[in-house]
Amino acid sequence: MPTPEKLLSALPADTLKAASERDLAKGTLLFAQGARPKAMYCVLHGEIRLVRTSSAGADIILQRSRGGFIAEASLDQASYHCNAVVIERSRVVAIPRDAFQRALATAHFREA
Repeated sequence: MPTPEKLLSALPADTLKAASERDLAKGTLLFAQGARPKAMYCVLHGEIRLVRTSSAGADIILQRSRGGFIAEASLDQASYHCNAVVIERSRVVAIPRDAFQRALATAHFREA
């Protein structure tokens, strides 16, 4: 599996210019269930989990990322279907949704 840095280096230059890095403290909610997706996130280091709460109140972990893209399935959805919770101090790259979708149209990035 390619490293986050290798994936990001495959992005077109204009997409990289639109991206921003964010440091996130443990316990931060990166995005909330029901919110409209505005960015695609790539975890550089740390850990972020996609979590839903069961009817009994227990956390159900849908995805765990310690490096790479997270919540790709939400890219073409109207809203997130879960919460993204920072489990340990993390650094992410946030790529605006429209810029990421344009990048997917380029063969070089799509194949990476």
